[in-house]
Amino acid sequence: MSGSGIRVDNEHFSANYDFDDRILRVRYKGQLTPALSTHFYQWLIGALKDNPHLITEARGSIYDFRDVSEVANANMSSSQRQSQQVNQQVDLQNHPVALIAKDSVQRALLTATMRISPQHDRKRVVGSEAEAIAYIESFHKQQERQPE
Repeated sequence: MSGSGIRVDNEHFSANYDFDDRILRVRYKGQLTPALSTHFYQWLIGALKDNPHLITEARGSIYDFRDVSEVANANMSSSQRQSQQVNQQVDLQNHPVALIAKDSVQRALLTATMRISPQHDRKRVVGSEAEAIAYIESFHKQQERQPE
C-alpha cells in the first residue's frame, strides 16, 4: 500500500483509506463488542462527513477479522443497526465489501451477520486479501456490464 490516506489505529481496530487504490481497509483485533462496533462506525461516519467525495471515489472496503479472538453475542444485532444507519446516510449500493475470515467458524459467523444486514448482495466473505481485491474488481466489472 502506498500513498497517503485517512487512518485510525487503536488497540481494537485499525482502518486506512488509501487514496491511491481507493480501498478502505479495516482490521479488527481481540474481542469484537457492540461498543467497538459503535466506535468504528462513529469514526467511519465522521470520515465520510469530512471527506464526502470518498463516497463516490471509493472502489470498496475490506474488513479483516483474522485477528479477532472472540465475538460478543450482542455484536451481531449491534453491527446490523450500525450498518443500517450508515446505509440511510450514504448510498453504498455500488460499494463492494469483502470480509476476511480466518477459519470456517468465523466464516459462518460473518456470513450469518452479513445476511441480516442491508444490501448483503454487495458483500462477500473471503479468506485472504487477494480474494478480497479480486471480489472488488469482479464486482465493478459486473456493474459495468449491467445496463443503466
